[in-house]
Amino acid sequence: MRLSRKGDYALRAVIQLALSEGIPRSITHVSNAGGIPRNFAAKILKELTDAGLLKSYPGKTGGYTLKKMPENISFREIIEAVEGPIVINRCLDETGDCARMSICRMYNAWKNTQEKMLGLLDDVKIGDVITPEAVPFEVEDV
Repeated sequence: MRLSRKGDYALRAVIQLALSEGIPRSITHVSNAGGIPRNFAAKILKELTDAGLLKSYPGKTGGYTLKKMPENISFREIIEAVEGPIVINRCLDETGDCARMSICRMYNAWKNTQEKMLGLLDDVKIGDVITPEAVPFEVEDV
């Protein structure tokens, strides 16, 4: 499993806006500061705005800001805003459409793994990674 480039760029964009401390930032600023191709940044910022995570300010001096405090925005919210629900196996998606579910010996293992992974992504907040003293996040043994 791997986080897509889109999910990674969305996290970078939100981090750049969090570092701006409420000052609206342009697409160009977010793109340059986050190392995100400009066209990709524009699309991602729109999706994050549509998902209710950002506020957009139109016009020449406009830009984007966070709608919530950084400590209240989880990695999971951001990733799911641009990618949709996170599922590690198709049997856990919204449709639950798997002919083998009733006989599958892996279902509970996948379900438990997904719940733990989603819990970790819920626990990591943007506020955790923007402070000067922030260190790489360490996951405790689970």
